[in-house]
Amino acid sequence: MADPAPSGAANRGRSDLIGFVQLAIAALGYGFMGLLRGWAVDAGADTVTLLALRFSFAGLVLLLIAIARRVPWPKGAMFWLACSMGAVLYVIEAGTYFFALKHIPSGLVALLLYLYPAPVAIASWLFFREKLGRARLVALILAMLGSAFTVIPALTGASGGPPGGSPTLGVVLGVSCAIAYAVYMLVGGQVTKDNNPLAVTTLVCISAGIVFSIWATLADGWHPPQSPKGWAGVALISIFSTVIAILCVLAGLKRLGSVRASTISTLEAAATVAVGGIFLHERLTLIQFIGGALILLGAIICARAQHEDQPVVTCEE
Repeated sequence: MADPAPSGAANRGRSDLIGFVQLAIAALGYGFMGLLRGWAVDAGADTVTLLALRFSFAGLVLLLIAIARRVPWPKGAMFWLACSMGAVLYVIEAGTYFFALKHIPSGLVALLLYLYPAPVAIASWLFFREKLGRARLVALILAMLGSAFTVIPALTGASGGPPGGSPTLGVVLGVSCAIAYAVYMLVGGQVTKDNNPLAVTTLVCISAGIVFSIWATLADGWHPPQSPKGWAGVALISIFSTVIAILCVLAGLKRLGSVRASTISTLEAAATVAVGGIFLHERLTLIQFIGGALILLGAIICARAQHEDQPVVTCEE
């Protein structure tokens, strides 16, 4: 006699496990960006050229995937708004993130990025008349306290950082990155309500790639990596840390929903801290680890308090 069909609970458990693995792969992709960036920069690439190559390659691959899947594209004003998200907001977010890596440890940059739920909650309260509620107020307090714990040691030089870097500038860039990402989330939430997230993300990446390419051309010219290892860093950032990570986030969201996916996505910061410590010999102080835990806890609380909101799928950092 054939074995009985798996129960609905067993199927759900298997689907949840697959979703968790998919989001964990995405977290690793984002976590390795600091290391892969180092490969490219050490081989002679500058930050703007690296970002131009990353988003141009990733945008092309995502475009081919979107065409193969025949996803519907945003139309009219939504099309141009999606392009503006990439050309303006994501250029600011990704640019500040990567420039911050020149001044402070990658783990600290990743933790500061997760401050973004705080300005999202405040802006939603101010401009969209959404109630903060007790949970969001607690999350805001945790985020502010956690940011103090992580930032103060960096400003005093206690947590180290890249040689020749400016910790103060790094912190300013890291916080600016979180604010830019918060604005991106608010705008993107409106765009993805009625449009395919893969199509929106593809337009964001292509638009960002165009702007960074123009920036590289008009500024100091293109400075690509000068070694195979450097080009490997560019390729892995484009494919593993962008395309694969985005597709895994999309798949994980579909299986787990926005609340659980947002909660599990905090693994990104933990992965970045771990990779930075193991491969880049970066160090964070105990007080910064505590501060980071408070920031991530605040992000989780915000995600659970905002369970009815439409998720925004992005290229991340």
